[in-house]
Amino acid sequence: MGIRSGATVADAIGIRRRKRHRNEELNNIERELDKVQDLGSTEDDVAMWRRSDGTFKSSFSSSETWEQIRHGGQIKEWHKGVWFSGATSKYSFLLWLATHNRLTTGYRMIAWNRGVIPVSFANNR
Repeated sequence: MGIRSGATVADAIGIRRRKRHRNEELNNIERELDKVQDLGSTEDDVAMWRRSDGTFKSSFSSSETWEQIRHGGQIKEWHKGVWFSGATSKYSFLLWLATHNRLTTGYRMIAWNRGVIPVSFANNR
């Protein structure tokens, strides 16, 4: 289409020549660019953020974004024993990994790399 990858919509409208393409998707893009050009808007683009209720606003909220992308689940009964204000972060994280069976144990590393000789076998030689 002759439009550089980092071009804005205004750049795409200003520098392109209308062509007929073999690819229907490119023809659809050409039609959409024609529609935007016909609008003739001179206003600057504004980034909009979608809220959880489906509306768009210009202000960003990290807490709302987190709530939209996280996968909610049941609250586990053990969470207060792991995540509490006096806990050491490192140990809380290791305990959390252990409860999810995600610790990097020797047997897990052996499964990742078959060429590794387990320590228990190496000491018996």
